[in-house]
Amino acid sequence: MASMADISVLIVDDHMLFADALQERLAREPDLRPISVAYNARDAIDQAAETRPAVVIIDVVLDGYRGLDLVEKMLQTSPDSKVVVLTVAESVDDVVAALARGARAWLPKTIDVNHLLRVIRGVECGEAWLAPELLGRVLTDFAAARRNRGQSTYRALVRARCGRPRSTGG
Repeated sequence: MASMADISVLIVDDHMLFADALQERLAREPDLRPISVAYNARDAIDQAAETRPAVVIIDVVLDGYRGLDLVEKMLQTSPDSKVVVLTVAESVDDVVAALARGARAWLPKTIDVNHLLRVIRGVECGEAWLAPELLGRVLTDFAAARRNRGQSTYRALVRARCGRPRSTGG
């Protein structure tokens, strides 16, 4: 039986073998409860609405759906969930777009499993994570956006990367 301290996890990946293997690995951790796996966006949204997972692990490369949009949709469906992007995609544009949409972490699928476990536990406690090999590129983009647009970095990046202006509350 799961305890109140368990971290519930929803895995969203259209590669069944990978998703199922990840679910089995997470199930071996005493404090993690991989509650379900969704192999497509529609099932992911339905399962998030039903289960309200603490953490959602999403691959942004999904057949028939733009995974970056799923990050935002997932947080609309389950606002208290923390989204971890676990993917092979390495585009700085996609990283920034995912973070602007509310993702708390962006990691490559080549990550060591122990690091992934730390990230899952960390985002549940309010931490944010970014793969070190992408951090420098993202920070360079932040600096360039600020210099080139003469406005707040966040606004510049949202306009440049997400394709639509968004309210920043100030």
